[in-house]
Amino acid sequence: MMNEQKTPPMNLPRVLIVDDEEVILSSLSDFLRHEEWDVVCANLGEEALKKLELEDIELVITDINMPGMDGLTLLQKIKEKFPDTEVIVVTGFSTEETAVQALKSGAFDYFRKPFKGTEILRSLMRTKKVVELKARCRRLEALASRLAGDESRHRFLGNSPAAVSFIKQLEKISASPETTVLLIGETGAGKEVAARAVHQMGKAAGKPFIALNCGGIGESMLERELFGHEKGAFTGADRRMPGVFEMALDGTILLDEITEMTFSGQGRLLRVLEERTFRRLGGHQEISLGGTRIIAAANKNMEDLVAGGKFREDLYYRLKVIQVRVPPLRERKEDILLLARHFLGVSGITPLPFLSPEAEQALLEYHYPGNIRELRNIIQGAAVFKAGQTIQPSDLPFRKGPFAGKPPVLAPRTEEMPADGLNLEEQEKAILCRALKLHPTHSAAARALGISSQALYRKKEKHNL
Repeated sequence: MMNEQKTPPMNLPRVLIVDDEEVILSSLSDFLRHEEWDVVCANLGEEALKKLELEDIELVITDINMPGMDGLTLLQKIKEKFPDTEVIVVTGFSTEETAVQALKSGAFDYFRKPFKGTEILRSLMRTKKVVELKARCRRLEALASRLAGDESRHRFLGNSPAAVSFIKQLEKISASPETTVLLIGETGAGKEVAARAVHQMGKAAGKPFIALNCGGIGESMLERELFGHEKGAFTGADRRMPGVFEMALDGTILLDEITEMTFSGQGRLLRVLEERTFRRLGGHQEISLGGTRIIAAANKNMEDLVAGGKFREDLYYRLKVIQVRVPPLRERKEDILLLARHFLGVSGITPLPFLSPEAEQALLEYHYPGNIRELRNIIQGAAVFKAGQTIQPSDLPFRKGPFAGKPPVLAPRTEEMPADGLNLEEQEKAILCRALKLHPTHSAAARALGISSQALYRKKEKHNL
């Protein structure tokens, strides 16, 4: 007998069937597999929980009357540990009270044996839609959070005298398009935010803004990123690729950590700034920069670097047509709470936590060696690991040690490991213990750590927690 031509399988979630009756387990699993479902089976509740810990399972069909852990207890444990997993309950000994109890405990649907496979199938399809809607809602919430953050990325926030004065400078700079700008400031002070503000306030607002860190890549790769290349320009160049200068045409380019650029790279950049043209690697055509504005940023004293022969003097003067100092956060004390509340608002944490008066005072007294970036990290960490709805001073992960609260210097930093080294296993265990202590449920702790419930169970087992 020829097999029927089946339609291509849909993207169906994995379903776990739990029943101590082998006949029912076998027949239902065979039926669902025939309908292209990915099926996992378990005979007992304890076995089902282990499978849920180890595998990504979104739907469960469970019997109620089973030896050991019954179906209602299993349902409750699933909803506690895996709240996004939907459960369909079936039983051969049904009462209205049992059905009501199952639905109140979070069951998506309820069937009495004997049941038709088509009934279960229809219920699974409805459950699948709910699972998909939940996933879509999570994606939309994440997107909304990112968009909220993106909207404010180009705004240099602050009401302090230092911030107001700096913002006025940015407004004046934005009114002079194409002028090269040099931003000098400590790490984390907001140089990229300032560059974006200049871009958004000027006539190039609708054009591309591209930031490139000159210290994060090697010389040859930096050249490819900046200039692009023609096909065959080097081994592996199998097609023409535009570079940053080309992709940001008439927009704004931020060259961050400009002091990390090699001398030869500095020479090529100087030519681009002087001629306002460039060539792709391996190419001969001169391409105009058009109205592209170049903004450079540095966290080191460039005059000292020039005096020491570590940065080209001619390029330095070409870059500093307009030079602006980005004020560090310790000079903007009045902005600390404004920024802290802003970072809470775009954290995506719901319900939105708030700062206790004591936490606000602790934030005001700290010195922020890492500037705004450090404040943002402190607030994000506190929002995740807070014990309750209110953030207390104990929730704020300030730096510890002899250098905490001391202003940084504009010079390269080196960080040393402790003499006896770091035990990563102990560090991981400590983080897990804190997350489990601060969050009432397993799933909440997993979400706070940014891992799945299954991954958290595996880590707990690994560390005997």
